[in-house]
Amino acid sequence: MNKPHPSDPSVPASASLPAAAPPSLIVYTDYKSPYAFVADAAIRAIALQYPVHLDWRPYTLRIEEFMGTVEARTVHNWRKVRYGYMDARRMANRQGLIMKGPRRIYNAELSSTGMLFAQDHGFFEAYHVSTFERFWRHDLDIDSLDEMSRHIDGLGGSGADFVRFAQGEGGARERRLVGEAEALGVFGVPMMIFDDQLYWGGDRLAMVREAIEQTLSAAGEALRQDALAREFGITREEQDAFALESHRRASAAIKAGYFKDQIVPVEVKSKKGPVSFDTDEHTRHDAKPQPLSQRPVCQLRIPPTRGTGNQRHHPGRHRALEDIEKPTHI
Repeated sequence: MNKPHPSDPSVPASASLPAAAPPSLIVYTDYKSPYAFVADAAIRAIALQYPVHLDWRPYTLRIEEFMGTVEARTVHNWRKVRYGYMDARRMANRQGLIMKGPRRIYNAELSSTGMLFAQDHGFFEAYHVSTFERFWRHDLDIDSLDEMSRHIDGLGGSGADFVRFAQGEGGARERRLVGEAEALGVFGVPMMIFDDQLYWGGDRLAMVREAIEQTLSAAGEALRQDALAREFGITREEQDAFALESHRRASAAIKAGYFKDQIVPVEVKSKKGPVSFDTDEHTRHDAKPQPLSQRPVCQLRIPPTRGTGNQRHHPGRHRALEDIEKPTHI
């Protein structure tokens, strides 16, 4: 019996291939942080480089908790403070940014609340860039309700509405988001979360990009697999059964030594000594039906999962050389 093609009028519209939601990169920032300021342009550039959604959230640092009050700081902490601003100013100069030393220890809860207000009213980008730049030029006191109100007015928002927001639900939201961030492990800025992994600091952006590229590669493969599943009417259960049998066959072939003459071993150093990498590490030798169906790689009607999707080693980590003269055994 032939299965209907998705373009067949008898197939419900809900079965058509949906647009997959872009992966989300959560970014925690604080406008009084020099390192958040100098990393900001590179973080925003990620959304131009990759189809990802930047989910900006406030994490208002409590400086005195980890650096002490000005009066109580140790000589060691003062060295850290001086180096931190020197280092951040060095980075700012390379980007043509103006960074003047802070006049005091700022609280910055109002500027974090302003971020939420700007997001709610559709002018986040303008607010975000302007708040960073004006604060570090000493042109904006982010702890002054009057100045923040005028700042919002100048960006096309309503300063009066912001005041009511900051004194009511906005302040409560900001504090709740900070608490949620700390529950996730956030402790500084800029802090990014992607695929449940935390990355602290602008010097971790290369790792963030790598993680995004891996996810997008998996998502692209998932879209192709989902399209084929729709075209041929392959069910979730059929995918799981096929994947389970594939893992079982691969496990049996590895144990029988069928691939030994097709892979050139690579010696990898480890804490326990040299380890010979000569076996595909993605095969699940104890594969069971239930775990294979868990954790979809993207939001599709019948999404591939980490157990049923195409398994790939990251390029550049190692190189497996296949013997192209001989067919595989399975």
